[in-house]
Amino acid sequence: MLREGNPHFSLGIASGARTATSLRLCPTCAEKDIRTCGAPVWRRIHQVASVFVCPEHGDELVVTDAPSRPVFQFEFHAARGAKHVARESIRANPALFRWIATETQAILSDPDCPRPGPDRLADYYCACLRRRGYVNEFGRVRHTDLVNDFVRALSPEALRMLKAEVDPAARDNWLRRLIAARPYHQLPDRHLLMLRFLGCKSVRSALSDACQAHPREAAPVTVRRFRPPLRTKLDAKRAAWVAALRNHAGGSLRERHDALYSWLWRHDRAWLQRHQPARRKSSSRLPWSEIDAELAARIEWAAAKFRSNGTKLSVHRLAVASLRPSLVMKRIAMLPLTQALISSLVAPANTPNGVSQSSHHSPLMGRHRVRAA
Repeated sequence: MLREGNPHFSLGIASGARTATSLRLCPTCAEKDIRTCGAPVWRRIHQVASVFVCPEHGDELVVTDAPSRPVFQFEFHAARGAKHVARESIRANPALFRWIATETQAILSDPDCPRPGPDRLADYYCACLRRRGYVNEFGRVRHTDLVNDFVRALSPEALRMLKAEVDPAARDNWLRRLIAARPYHQLPDRHLLMLRFLGCKSVRSALSDACQAHPREAAPVTVRRFRPPLRTKLDAKRAAWVAALRNHAGGSLRERHDALYSWLWRHDRAWLQRHQPARRKSSSRLPWSEIDAELAARIEWAAAKFRSNGTKLSVHRLAVASLRPSLVMKRIAMLPLTQALISSLVAPANTPNGVSQSSHHSPLMGRHRVRAA
């Protein structure tokens, strides 16, 4: 039953099928095994996650308490001692589940099943969709109509049970990727759903046709000539933007009227640039005079404390004591009181201008202690 760890499909499109979390069995098959073998046995087809009925008898499978994926170590779970926990219910579209079970069994039992691969399958899907009217004259798929008809044909409840939900409003879903120009690898049961939607009676014959499918033709490139908008429409758009400017109370006007802004940007960019909301002047200037006085007071108090302890004064030590070292070391030009105070405290008294400077460094540039010349 393992077969490389999972019940693999033979489509040649994915590594393997999803398996159920708990082992399942068919009651009719179990009774038959008891009569013939003396004990029920597990069957590989019953453990595929997308199979909810027995393909041989059509009975709904029974979920047991035996886990299909041991967490810590491999364990042996006999079908005889497994307890029945629940029974699979296929109220929504039972014909779909019986078809999936039958076709899955046919694929697993056929060693020579065709393997077209995702590229040929995508080309085959596009050819079938073109015949059914889902591809326009430009070679583009009408995804909205396709998704709506797909969900309506297979029923949302059945797709939810198969964990293959498709949101018609989503810009990206597995159905779009299945028929993309560069298709992604998808689970085999999703390919079965697509083949069912296309009306394929036999999956094997559909896979044979997909192996011989011709590559899709590239969509023709259509070059649209730019046409200036009508004057009435242009005046209406301008009036709407002027009204939005008049009622603008704050925030981003472009985000609030994104569609209108984009239309004017494409068709009337020069006028739009002249009619932008006035930029507000920034009032976030720092009160440098108050900061300068506060830092000078802190440095003066710290200098007195350092002198009482016998600690040598340095620019770096005083900058750290001010609790704002980045301002003292980098924005000293904006702090005249602090600069004069540090120069008087650090520089020797007999130095001209009260500051001792070398040819390369000043007392407030870098972490250098100033010494007497």
